[in-house]
Amino acid sequence: MGAWLAAVLVTVLAVIGGGAGIFNTVTDAAPTTAVGPGEVMTVNLVDPTAEAADRPALYVSAATGTRFECRFQEGTPQGELARPNVQVTSGEWELGLRIEAKQGGEHKIICDVADGATARFGIGKEVAAGSLVGGTLLVIAVPAVGFLAAVIVTIVVLVKRSRARKTATASAGAWASPYGG
Repeated sequence: MGAWLAAVLVTVLAVIGGGAGIFNTVTDAAPTTAVGPGEVMTVNLVDPTAEAADRPALYVSAATGTRFECRFQEGTPQGELARPNVQVTSGEWELGLRIEAKQGGEHKIICDVADGATARFGIGKEVAAGSLVGGTLLVIAVPAVGFLAAVIVTIVVLVKRSRARKTATASAGAWASPYGG
């Protein structure tokens, strides 16, 4: 009974901890300010070779299916805008484009939408697939290990009880009475 209680407790803690980790990773990546279509966003790329979690990314807040196009403003350092490898949604924000540049400095980006749709754009952080792995493993692996441990403990306890009963019955003899006689 205690092993199963521990397994349930471990599962609850793992889901809460892992879920909070994933939630914090995604929420921390979302933009804090937004601009409308045609407005200029400034991105300061301090180190273009930085790890994905430290690189800026462009987020979009729009109705599903809204088509948008973004570009670097002419006359400013240029780079490349690419679709992300991981689809991340944080509340109203969705990771729209990864921002890549060969040189650091201040880059200006402008986004437009098609067919007069409304959208908001913002600069946040790129969420690398690896940054979500820890929380996901915590949510999946720890409960699985807790469940497996509870099954093993249950089997061991049942086997020991069965052996103890057989030993008690064998030592009392074939005609044993439960009252010691």
